[in-house]
Amino acid sequence: MFNKQLYMMNSHLQLSTKYCTAVFIMSDYNFAY
Repeated sequence: MFNKQLYMMNSHLQLSTKYCTAVFIMSDYNFAY
């Protein structure tokens, strides 16, 4: 059960990181123009 929770947390962190990276790229793109 703990292993499953860890997996869920890890996938959630990866999603958040991807989302933050996408937002950062978008804001950087908007700032350039």
